[in-house]
Amino acid sequence: MEQMVERMNAHRRSVHCPDLVWMQGAAGAAQAHADDMARRGYFAHQSPEGAGPADRLRAQGVGYRAMAENIAHHPGAAREVLQGWLASPGHRSNLERCTYTHHGLGVREGRWVHLFVTPVSAAP
Repeated sequence: MEQMVERMNAHRRSVHCPDLVWMQGAAGAAQAHADDMARRGYFAHQSPEGAGPADRLRAQGVGYRAMAENIAHHPGAAREVLQGWLASPGHRSNLERCTYTHHGLGVREGRWVHLFVTPVSAAP
């Protein structure tokens, strides 16, 4: 996971965005979703019950002004997952949106979840 964070922040710097700051609540939400997808054998932004990333952040007590989620189902290394996200316009947009200031990442059995957050306390 550390390798993913380093590579992702290096990419953000290359497009003149600041590094994302690790947010424990977002990381908890991301890891819980990765664990749930692996345990129950699905791959989606929504759980089978319909809970989405906003629900998971709220459950962790994270308040936000903006948020986004990238997911990947890939057994490979962080480098390969990041390359896949950069090749996808929607995922790339999330990575390169400079207004996201915080993040959390979770992975379990090749299911990657990356939450991007602009906390309510972040300056406009």
